[in-house]
Amino acid sequence: MIFKYNTFYKIGTTIIFALSILLICAGTILLTSCLNQYLLSIIKSIKHAQVINPGWTEKLYSIYVQIILLGILFCCVGVILTFWGKIKNIIVKYPVHVAMGSILIYLLPYFIQGQNSNILIFDYLDSMDNYWLPAKDLNTFMNFTGIIPQKMSGFPCFLHKIVWNLQILPHHFLDLFAVHVFNQFLMHLVGFVGMYLLLRKHVLKEETTANRLIITGVSLAFALLPYFPDAGFKTAGMPLVAFSLLNIRDNQSKWYDWLIIFIVPYYSQYFGSYFFFLPIVFLLVAYDWIKTRKINFPLVAAFGMLVVVGLVSGYGLIRYVVFNPDFTPHRVEFKSNGLSFYDSLTYSIAHFFNGQVHHHSLHSPFILFSVLLAMFVGVWKKDRKLVKIIGCVALLAGFMSLFYGMNRWDGYQQLKESCFLLRTFQFSRFYSLFPLIWYVLFAIALAGIAKNIKRPSVSVRLITIIVVLQICFLFSYKPHLAQCTGWVDMVQIWKTADVEPGNPYISYKEYYSKDLFSEIRDYIGKPQESYRVASIGIHPSISLFNGFYTIDGYITVYPLEYKHKFRKVIEKELDKNQGIRKYFDEWGSRCYIFVDEITPEKMKNYPRLNNGIRKDCAIKIHNLELNAKALQALECQYILSAVEITNHEDNYLKYHRTFENDSSPWKIYLYEVVL
Repeated sequence: MIFKYNTFYKIGTTIIFALSILLICAGTILLTSCLNQYLLSIIKSIKHAQVINPGWTEKLYSIYVQIILLGILFCCVGVILTFWGKIKNIIVKYPVHVAMGSILIYLLPYFIQGQNSNILIFDYLDSMDNYWLPAKDLNTFMNFTGIIPQKMSGFPCFLHKIVWNLQILPHHFLDLFAVHVFNQFLMHLVGFVGMYLLLRKHVLKEETTANRLIITGVSLAFALLPYFPDAGFKTAGMPLVAFSLLNIRDNQSKWYDWLIIFIVPYYSQYFGSYFFFLPIVFLLVAYDWIKTRKINFPLVAAFGMLVVVGLVSGYGLIRYVVFNPDFTPHRVEFKSNGLSFYDSLTYSIAHFFNGQVHHHSLHSPFILFSVLLAMFVGVWKKDRKLVKIIGCVALLAGFMSLFYGMNRWDGYQQLKESCFLLRTFQFSRFYSLFPLIWYVLFAIALAGIAKNIKRPSVSVRLITIIVVLQICFLFSYKPHLAQCTGWVDMVQIWKTADVEPGNPYISYKEYYSKDLFSEIRDYIGKPQESYRVASIGIHPSISLFNGFYTIDGYITVYPLEYKHKFRKVIEKELDKNQGIRKYFDEWGSRCYIFVDEITPEKMKNYPRLNNGIRKDCAIKIHNLELNAKALQALECQYILSAVEITNHEDNYLKYHRTFENDSSPWKIYLYEVVL
């Protein structure tokens, strides 16, 4: 009975604590939103009246947001110092409860706003058809010789990067938005659990109050990273896999360690992440053999399992790309313009401090500060072991950054041109290990600070403040939180003052605009599988989502033959503009109808939205030159354009009507190909 009472008491106090935090956060968000909207109205009035230089309005807004952010940070520090005893006890006694509550708060805007949430478009919504299209018919997808008819005039199943990948399964049972929220929660949960287990078992083994705080805080910080939405466990699962590999190496493995190594890579993009674990595991095997003169057979078996997982997950692609001489991927035409050695080195330095967009580590400034502080303390206290460990891990991160930057060097580019494998596979993606490395280093640095500062009351408070500042920084970066208050992305504001005040984002619901495209479908009045469309000024993924069959799309591998057929459609437009010509000819994964008059450099004075053109954009296309015969050869019958084409008749296009509504940011002009 006492056990039940204590259990219910703990659950009740945890719920009350979580609700209190939610109320405080909701109040802060509401107050900030009101202040934000009030200031925006003043700034817009000033800008409209042209009382001061328009450029200064953006700077005013930038300064305002920085002040708000600094105010929140100082408030957090003040709360920590005031209620230190209670906060420390809660974190130490209930680390999982604190983490779960924080993750739920982090994801709360998705539940508040629903489909009005801001969701990343770049490399995510613009290519999510690569997941949900195969999930519609798993039987067709698992048949490597099958065709997915909706995309690019019929797309071979085996070319999808998610062949035999568990990431497609949620799409079979849930709609796209529900899958997004499910994946977000799953990634952040696995990120916390993996880092928590790794630090507790293999990094900070000593049981102290400081270490428990560090393990919980660093694991939570890692869990709150803005993982790329379609990454699955590409970044979030790495600590969990590292935990299992180290268990196997120490001959302390359980059955679940082998299951983790087998399952986790299947819920990710293997060749963009866990492939780069292979050389590290190989080096561990070699190191153990040199040190003990014995082969660590369990670790060798784990290495073999990772290889098998890669071969199985990429079986379809490997089978047809490597062993089918009749298939030529468009990637053989990949070409990068080499940079000078100095510029490549600059890229390396920038990567070391800022990380990479697909694998955010966000280690600047607070994690870097803690590492430098730990180095200083280690040198001051003559802790050679601490200095050596931090130095070695930092050098590893530096080497990865150097390799990333040198991948752009002109000398390496010449080598790539002579080697098919180097040209088609990005070996510089060792940067996928960056978040794991920096957050393990973060934990080591904080533990070193706590160990060498002899006054626990000072050291524990200091490391807690650093961790809280990092967590606040991660919260400030989250795009959907930015939309919730009308803020622009904090990190972007720190980097530039040329941000237009107001909310620059587009919601999930607005992006796909189901009502608008349903109206277009009903107007055409034919079964969607009986005709194909192409898009101008919007991503083809929008048309695909709304049931249209397209000739265009975004995919990492597709037949070179199709690229050449599609190029005939836009050949004259590419000839007008060297930028889009090189973009298509030397890369070409976006198989889009590119138009010279609506390229980014020619639309600087017009409102654009994540590569989609808003309905309030006044620009028109006057000199379009498409090859109507090439369009017809690809069975394209309609063009969905976000921009009016004034010379449509010269391109054998018949204008039908314009579609728009209040809930959509798009205005779609419908043209029919008539020859």
